[in-house]
Amino acid sequence: MEISFRKDKKRKIAYWDKITISDWANTSPPWRPSLKEQKIIGELIKIISFKALNCNIALLGVTPEIRSILAKQRLSVDIIDYSFNMYTIASQFSQANPNENYFQKDWLSFFKQCKSARYDLILGDLIFRLLPTTTLETLLKYMARSLKKNGKLLFRVHLGKKHSQAAPLPKVLEDFQKSKLSKEEIVDRLFFPLSEYFRKADSHVDLRGMKKIVSQYSQQTISKKRRQILQTFIDKWTIIPLSFYVRTKSEIDRLMSFSFQREHCYPSQYGNFINIYTLVWRKFVG
Repeated sequence: MEISFRKDKKRKIAYWDKITISDWANTSPPWRPSLKEQKIIGELIKIISFKALNCNIALLGVTPEIRSILAKQRLSVDIIDYSFNMYTIASQFSQANPNENYFQKDWLSFFKQCKSARYDLILGDLIFRLLPTTTLETLLKYMARSLKKNGKLLFRVHLGKKHSQAAPLPKVLEDFQKSKLSKEEIVDRLFFPLSEYFRKADSHVDLRGMKKIVSQYSQQTISKKRRQILQTFIDKWTIIPLSFYVRTKSEIDRLMSFSFQREHCYPSQYGNFINIYTLVWRKFVG
């Protein structure tokens, strides 16, 4: 899911509207929650919803794994996503939930119009990677307003690290290949550590620079399998019309500090190089 108010917004909307069932099926963790992460998220939702009477939940985006968790727990949810195509496609991978309410809006517009504290829990999956800072700050303000007293946010978040040296592409590839991941799994995982090395001062990921360096490495004397992985990575993740952002833990803490207090932080389930965490924040009481 992408919210952007740049000149190319229509192009980005068109991208999501062209996503197919095959595209979604061929996208693997960490872009989607892994089984271990789903277990953590499911347990947290159960605890939070148990404490809230008639728990009201909102989900930013259409993540099928989270929707299936909510369906299994028989919880109602408001799903906010401006691409009906994405909602329809993701529904093919979600457990049916008669208590889903779909709103075809962008997140900022939805929560800006929500003027009362109606939600006990707001869920999102890697949404910080999709939003520029100004949009994210405004969204967080409106989400805080939309949460009830002691309301919670539950997100998977990429807490990136700052790097001054060149991206260790050979080492990352070697580590992933030793893990006996499939070619498709390596391609999808590769984006996360590399994006930390191609992060600009405004947290924006330099996809053009990433493509250049990966292309140069693929032209060196490397195995055919590794070259195929890198070419697939270039085609899949460096030329799409989307913007990605990577923020450090301290930057995320600063963004959240005005309205939220962190309650839980569950470490990465992916081992080396991939800094994906599951976090819970509580709305400040005031």
